[in-house]
Amino acid sequence: PLPIIPTDRLTQMSNQLGLPEKFLLHVGSDSPYKNRPGLIEIYRQLRALMPGGAPALVLAGRPLQLDVQAQLDREMPGCVRTVDSPDSKTLSGLYQLA
Repeated sequence: PLPIIPTDRLTQMSNQLGLPEKFLLHVGSDSPYKNRPGLIEIYRQLRALMPGGAPALVLAGRPLQLDVQAQLDREMPGCVRTVDSPDSKTLSGLYQLA
């Protein structure tokens, strides 16, 4: 089981990672069963339906491929954040904050 992180530590972690107050969380990799491309496409559609109001998307796990990261930075600057290879405490904090 993942550890429960105290509230004050969660705030500190959120600030260190530069996380927005509200975000959607995806944990995983580029493995086909995690379907990151599908998730990103659904997120694009969500942003189109909620202009200015869609929460950020945080992708935690294995780093994105450089070309995918560059495309997201161009198309949705500041909307998709990554947390590369989080340890168990960081992962627990992300789940609690999402």
